Amino acid sequence: MILHEDSTTPSIYVVGTRVFEDRLQEYVRELTAAVADQATVTYVDIESNDGAELSELLDIETERLPATLILEDDESVYKDWYGENLPDAQDVAFELGQLTGTSEA
Repeated sequence: MILHEDSTTPSIYVVGTRVFEDRLQEYVRELTAAVADQATVTYVDIESNDGAELSELLDIETERLPATLILEDDESVYKDWYGENLPDAQDVAFELGQLTGTSEA
């Protein structure tokens, strides 16, 4: 299964296609640095087997990719962003902090 086995922390998924892969890999690095150890950040190609499974499990709007999704520890979607204008890594970190209670208001 594509979803992380460690269900005690939120997860962030960056979902895209090969067209956006280089850009999204860099974005994953930015997100990883911004969220430190508060969440696992994973890039998934929607055209892969894992991507197809993730799309089905989370009902991802594939026509609006790329997508950034924050999943709660129960694997429900807490916040999502779609489209080529990716959210700033700090905005994602803020939303994650709101979820985990570590963000300053």
